[in-house]
Amino acid sequence: MPKQKINKKMVIDAAFEIARNNGFETITVNQIADRLGCSVQPVYSYCNSMDELRGELKHKVHEYFRHEMTARIDVNDFYYTTAIALLTLASTEQNLFRLFIHSQRDQIKTVPDFILLLTDPSFARIAAAKFGFNPDAEHMLHYSLAVFTYGMALMLNTTQISMDEAKALLKNTYNALLQSAKRMV
Repeated sequence: MPKQKINKKMVIDAAFEIARNNGFETITVNQIADRLGCSVQPVYSYCNSMDELRGELKHKVHEYFRHEMTARIDVNDFYYTTAIALLTLASTEQNLFRLFIHSQRDQIKTVPDFILLLTDPSFARIAAAKFGFNPDAEHMLHYSLAVFTYGMALMLNTTQISMDEAKALLKNTYNALLQSAKRMV
């Protein structure tokens, strides 16, 4: 039987699945090699160190979350569906969410920088136009809801809080923020 050709994408994909199923901290070169059905040599040939592999994996997880968030967002209800999408991922992709949320991001200096990790700013502009929001109202709603949602997602991911409870709290907070933003117009 011919040897399977291993490439860098396969190594990163194997690490992604291990992290998804068992947690980021459990990944070893041996596990990746076992998953790929090869020796450790091909794994080392594409990733010079575990730090390099972790960096590649964090990038893949970030791209995965951005893709999954975008797929779940309804532009006609941008703010609420964005929040629900994050809560859903925090609940259903617990290990990947922990990796995503706990990754050090030196380039993030403001709340808007952090929000741009997962959402396309054009969606927010469309939603703001739909409500007739000025930039101040849009920023207040978007940023305040994002801070609340990230906190709620962390609680959902690390406690026994139910999705129903999280959604109810989100709905109340969203409605209050939406009314506040409408008063700013």
